[in-house]
Amino acid sequence: MPNTASLVYWEGILDIAGFFFFAGFGFLGDLGIIPGVFGIVGLLIGLVYLIGLPKTLNITAANLLLDRVAARPVSRYTYKGVLNGQKKYGNPFI
Repeated sequence: MPNTASLVYWEGILDIAGFFFFAGFGFLGDLGIIPGVFGIVGLLIGLVYLIGLPKTLNITAANLLLDRVAARPVSRYTYKGVLNGQKKYGNPFI
């Protein structure tokens, strides 16, 4: 998640911007209520991203906006169980 956290945070901003677009055309325009409902759902998703992501990763919103998120190593092992170029037999997760 930390590798793509900045993209997810920007997606939340785009979802909130989409709310204004869809809600404006849906509730105030002549397109009906369905675009307005899509806008409200986008607003809720965007707020979850904007509020929940910094709390989950324990970083500030400014660091997410500027893509200053430190990537954490996933595992010492690759998908084939190789450690430092040597073959490790048995369970690669021990």
